[in-house]
Amino acid sequence: MEEKQVSLSVLIIVLSVALIAIFALFSTLHIGVSLDLTGAAVKGQIAVLCKDTDGSNPEKNGIVNIFYGSRFPDQCYNDKEAKEDPTNNGQFLREYKCENNEVTFDVYECSKNKCQYGVCVGSSSTLL
Repeated sequence: MEEKQVSLSVLIIVLSVALIAIFALFSTLHIGVSLDLTGAAVKGQIAVLCKDTDGSNPEKNGIVNIFYGSRFPDQCYNDKEAKEDPTNNGQFLREYKCENNEVTFDVYECSKNKCQYGVCVGSSSTLL
């Protein structure tokens, strides 16, 4: 008799956990319907999906964040086409920014080794 009670208790616990899991699955599927629940800011009637932490300023290190998780940090390069990997010290800055809720970038020439950790330092930068 005791063994049947233990089995019944285990069955009830397993079914309870399964119901909670099913409820959680369906409630997360519903979240995508409302922009207010996704973390996107709403400005007027337009959802702001892209945010630049430095306001496209080449003299400040910034990151462009997209509401669904992508991040684009400002980075230094030794070549203006950014064909090589980013460096800590370079000549060119790729300054990421938001334009019409899309990620884009400008390229600045900071002079030799004056782009440091995503910032044009100690010199005037030239937008290319």
